[in-house]
Amino acid sequence: VRGRHCITASNVAKYDTFSGLVIFNEHNPLYFTREMVRDYIDVAIDWGRQAHQADPLAKYFFLMWNCLWKSGATLVHGHFQMTLTRDMHYPKVEGLRRAALGYKAQQGRDYFDDLYQAHRMVGCAFERGGARVIANLAPVKEKEVLIISHNIDDGIKDAIFEVAEAMTKSMGVVSFNLVLYMPPIAPVGEDWSGFPLMARMVDRGDPATRNSDMGAMELYASSVVSSDPLAVAGILKERMGS
Repeated sequence: VRGRHCITASNVAKYDTFSGLVIFNEHNPLYFTREMVRDYIDVAIDWGRQAHQADPLAKYFFLMWNCLWKSGATLVHGHFQMTLTRDMHYPKVEGLRRAALGYKAQQGRDYFDDLYQAHRMVGCAFERGGARVIANLAPVKEKEVLIISHNIDDGIKDAIFEVAEAMTKSMGVVSFNLVLYMPPIAPVGEDWSGFPLMARMVDRGDPATRNSDMGAMELYASSVVSSDPLAVAGILKERMGS
């Protein structure tokens, strides 16, 4: 699939039967514009839809952006990775779907709405262009930000760009992971009602240091985080004008 700023290719190190790349025309992985990010996301989703046409049983799309080697990227050149899988979404996405359904059954309320409102009440969330931006109070690692929308439109694409720009330009982030969770791209048997599109971005630390940002505590007990979500939210609000 060709875009204005990128092209897709097959992934040599495949995660799944359908495992592709969006290769950016821009070599510098830390240089991206609003138009570029919109194009990268559009091309990735178009790839997913075409893969689904090739195999109608493959319905679960997953997108990830690994930037520089601390994030797990093996290439400096900027790129997305995307997969399309069968039968069930990947475990952490499926786990979130089940948790949200369990919350609604128990509380009678939408999990994602309450997640946003709880963060907004303490100053860690705001809306931007129809998307909800959350500086996560329970981050998986440093400076984790969630972006939630019910539409794959310019609102969420621009919010992804603005968060990535704020983190790299104002928070000193050099290496990061960003993923996009979304419901299946075709009807399935299980209940996905109310499940939004959710982007998650996290700082992975300075690639110039040899220290790992994860150890036994993170693997087997609990995340160890030194960044303050309120400080992250403050910078995001200042940069994004909210």
